[in-house]
Amino acid sequence: MGTKRFINNTGYNVSVTLAVPEGADPGPSVFTRNFQLSVAGDQVYTYSDDLNPFLNGISVAASDTEQGTIVGADFIGSQRGTTIDNDLNMNDTVLINLQSRNIVLAFENTGVGSQ
Repeated sequence: MGTKRFINNTGYNVSVTLAVPEGADPGPSVFTRNFQLSVAGDQVYTYSDDLNPFLNGISVAASDTEQGTIVGADFIGSQRGTTIDNDLNMNDTVLINLQSRNIVLAFENTGVGSQ
């Protein structure tokens, strides 16, 4: 089952979109999943079933309504074994961080979510 833990360290509410390929190989996404993560949110999210447990990509966006700025990050994997593919699929936790008004994603294994 496709499950990951998402931790929001940005100081903003964020929108997360996950792209899921069919089966085990990177390729065209067969569906996307969208969810919201509040400020300081920490959520385990199941995005797919056992037949499609991997991720093709993650898109994260936040809007600063006071300053009218949108910050975001996109990770798109296209080939098995690349750094991005490994980040997306070999880790169970996605850390959503803010650095110089840009969203930066980090990946680690905490034993909470699992592919």
